[in-house]
Amino acid sequence: MKILQQSSYELVIEEKPTGFLFVVFIIWGIMFMGIPLNMISIILTTQKNLNNLLPFSFLIIFPIIGFLVIFYVFQTHIFIFDKLQNLLIHQSKTFFGHQTQEYSLNDITGLQINKYRNKSGYYYKLELVGLSRKNIPINRLGGDPQKQVKKVAYILEDFLKVSLQNNS
Repeated sequence: MKILQQSSYELVIEEKPTGFLFVVFIIWGIMFMGIPLNMISIILTTQKNLNNLLPFSFLIIFPIIGFLVIFYVFQTHIFIFDKLQNLLIHQSKTFFGHQTQEYSLNDITGLQINKYRNKSGYYYKLELVGLSRKNIPINRLGGDPQKQVKKVAYILEDFLKVSLQNNS
């Protein structure tokens, strides 16, 4: 999650997988998509009887896992806060296409930082409160470090003139 553009009337935030995690997911996705080709040759050379469907189920499962991982990696979310038009424009770019949602800036009643725990530690999510009776996460693709989330939250709080609730 990073700020692409900031002025007195417009703030643009982009979120996409980057860095080490991005490279790991690309390698993992390609690996899972390539496994079935190796399994086909192993199955055909070691088994004369193809009644066992378990190896063939892996031929379906691994490409699906690989495709989902690659789909995850090629997502980008852009949030444009435009005071001139009084709009929040959320653009989602995925492997399958482009989607845009618009909200009124007047509907945003606050910001919220939530702390979550997973196996490797804690991660933090920044959410906009009050949009259509649901919270809209800014960092959708995973938790960012606390320092990065707080930095963006303070900039958004100042830009939107709303209160920040820190649940971390």
